Amino acid sequence: MLDLEKQVKFEFNFLRKEMINENDNKGTTYGSRIAANNTKQRLRRIACRTAHEWLDQSDEVFEQFHEKHRCDVFVVIYPPKRFKYDPPNYEPTSKALIDGLTDAGIWNDDNYNVIRRTSFEHGGLSGDTKVWKVELVVKELTE
Repeated sequence: MLDLEKQVKFEFNFLRKEMINENDNKGTTYGSRIAANNTKQRLRRIACRTAHEWLDQSDEVFEQFHEKHRCDVFVVIYPPKRFKYDPPNYEPTSKALIDGLTDAGIWNDDNYNVIRRTSFEHGGLSGDTKVWKVELVVKELTE
């Protein structure tokens, strides 16, 4: 079982065109809605694959999160360059990634009975001027 003092961190690197920002005008036309949906599906597959790789490589026994074994999710955004932005505007990106973790079995559902809180924060610069870094930090609750 995951140690109560530990957390699981899933890291992802994306080009800007792979990030979905709530303020983007994606979805205003039929073609742009299809493109946004394709991006969400791609992000979901990436997250599912990343979680499966983590599960395969982990030395610990992992207990899936569920209603009696809950967690918090912290979304940490690292932009490629210094500029003002609003981390919660990347909720569409994080939602697709969270759905991918659901597909991989990290939790049985991503509703509020399993994930108590999802929060967003700025993590600093990504270290690559062309790449955005997104971390999903899953912390087990001790309640």
